[in-house]
Amino acid sequence: MRYFTLLLLSDLIFSCKTPVPTLNVEKNNTIANDVIAGNVDLTTKPADDFFQFANGGWLKAHPIPASESNWGIGRVLQEDIYVKMRQVSEDAAKKNAPVGSVEQKIGDFWSTGMDTLAIEKQGIQPLQADFARIDAIKNVLDLTDLIASFQTYLGSPIFSGGASQDEMQSDQYAFYIWQSGLGLGERDYYFNTDDRNVSIRKAYQQHLVNSFKLLGETETQAQKSCKSVFDIETYLASAHRRI
Repeated sequence: MRYFTLLLLSDLIFSCKTPVPTLNVEKNNTIANDVIAGNVDLTTKPADDFFQFANGGWLKAHPIPASESNWGIGRVLQEDIYVKMRQVSEDAAKKNAPVGSVEQKIGDFWSTGMDTLAIEKQGIQPLQADFARIDAIKNVLDLTDLIASFQTYLGSPIFSGGASQDEMQSDQYAFYIWQSGLGLGERDYYFNTDDRNVSIRKAYQQHLVNSFKLLGETETQAQKSCKSVFDIETYLASAHRRI
């Protein structure tokens, strides 16, 4: 029935010139329990706005929270996972688990991350080894070796990679590589000349300056470091595809 409904909706896009027949969601249990029909907006004709027709019911029932810039079923699931992961971590931290056990490792990892006093006391000392490796770069080979190493534990410089559902064969997973290395969301933030993007670039560069000052640099040094970083990111962005 669900697949027949999808085919029918596709036909309606091209043929529907009259209001969509009313479906009694309350009285028809089959429709009420159907994840597709239960989220459509029956007040909108699919020929006028198919997105609103197909998703309007869900959007109305799940408005974007004031604290978020976007929302969707993926975010709902992710938030639920975060809550459960936090509970697992907090429970593990409270237990006196055997040394070497999974619970002990989870608990220690969580406690280490939440100990802000110890983090503040250490300052940037834990990063000094990575800074030293960056300073030691002498050629392209040194750079590629460092990028490969950082990929394993320190973000995604230059490119990102990971396994996800194959876009051509959904019953399999594939390894994908995609563009990365930018501090701003996508390439257009670096090149669009409207007032909004200009202000975003200025705010981002000030953020870079503030970050370098927190690392111990003077205002002059931080400004110079900011320019280096922003110039590199702009160069990378010039080769990025538009999202």
